[in-house]
Amino acid sequence: MLDCFDLGDPGGEPLYSFHERLLTPLGGALARLEAQCGVALDPYGRTRLYPSQIELLLGFMNQAEASDELAGLLEFLAARVAAGAGVRIEGE
Repeated sequence: MLDCFDLGDPGGEPLYSFHERLLTPLGGALARLEAQCGVALDPYGRTRLYPSQIELLLGFMNQAEASDELAGLLEFLAARVAAGAGVRIEGE
């Protein structure tokens, strides 16, 4: 599992959690994000995504083909962008 935390709250509780199997359909978008920004999502470590990076990631995704589980993650990320907030993703 990967847990998503508010980037500005280092001791906070997870805001959202998702299974690492979602990294497969995100693969192409994550590769483009890494190529453009140098940010790679580490499923076993900690990754920081700022609102501008989340916006890019969302733009790279084909949301029309998203499963319900993936759609939930994309909605969470879109809400973080709308709030002007980043996210810290921590893997196990």
